[in-house]
Amino acid sequence: MNTNKVLTGIKNEFPNWSNFVENQFYSFSEDVKDILEEQLFKKSIEKFEKMKQQLPSPDGPSFVHMDFRPANIIVDNDKVSGIIDFESVRYGSTEIDFTKLYRDFLSVDVNLYDAYQEGYNSIRPLIDLENVLPFYRFTDAFNSIGWCKRRGIEKNALFLEENLARLEKWLL
Repeated sequence: MNTNKVLTGIKNEFPNWSNFVENQFYSFSEDVKDILEEQLFKKSIEKFEKMKQQLPSPDGPSFVHMDFRPANIIVDNDKVSGIIDFESVRYGSTEIDFTKLYRDFLSVDVNLYDAYQEGYNSIRPLIDLENVLPFYRFTDAFNSIGWCKRRGIEKNALFLEENLARLEKWLL
């Protein structure tokens, strides 16, 4: 990406990536505080602030999907034939797109995770996932709780429970 080019249809969050991630987190915190017990909420905020300080410089700028997960990847037989749902796309840091894919897909099979890393490295160097994924997995669980409140707790009850369990695992 040419970082000097003015974009009109896609936001360029990369120059202020850490602020973007922080704004996302604190935006969802307004919803999350109504769901979590006060002590768990406070621990979440403390954990976020501590983990944020340990992040390396963001990788990019890159075109990021922001909702890169199996439901948005079209597969025909054993080949990816397309990707859908670009409503949240922007220029940012690549690590954000690994989070949901890891949560929903790569974490369940170490061989698949290894194959993914090998394939990615055949195109460009892969970031140190072991260093950045914990932060993004934690924020994904937290933000997903807020997402469930915004989109309806009852209709997203299973996803809410999964993310509450993930968050508690991170904090306890």
